[in-house]
Amino acid sequence: MKIRFTQSGGYAGLIRGCEIDTESLSPEELKALESLADKSKIRGMKDYRNPRARDLRIYEIEVEMDKEIKRITFDDMTIPDDLKNLFELLKREAKPQPLK
Repeated sequence: MKIRFTQSGGYAGLIRGCEIDTESLSPEELKALESLADKSKIRGMKDYRNPRARDLRIYEIEVEMDKEIKRITFDDMTIPDDLKNLFELLKREAKPQPLK
């Protein structure tokens, strides 16, 4: 499983992100991450963005699991409750990314 996370937007427009490949994790870390991914119910989620929101940070989480890729996008006002624990972990792992 691979998980990619990107945070962009906000007032400064900075980009932060990370990629976690479960093949590089210890068995304990793998079990914890898989549990968070399963509890997040990300496979059944849709995008959650407030079209009227301005200057909010935008988040994208992409999970590649069993040759299936699921990608969702949300903003500061629409973080799905089921995703909060996984989201907090990914935010902690995120590092500044170069502008494209």
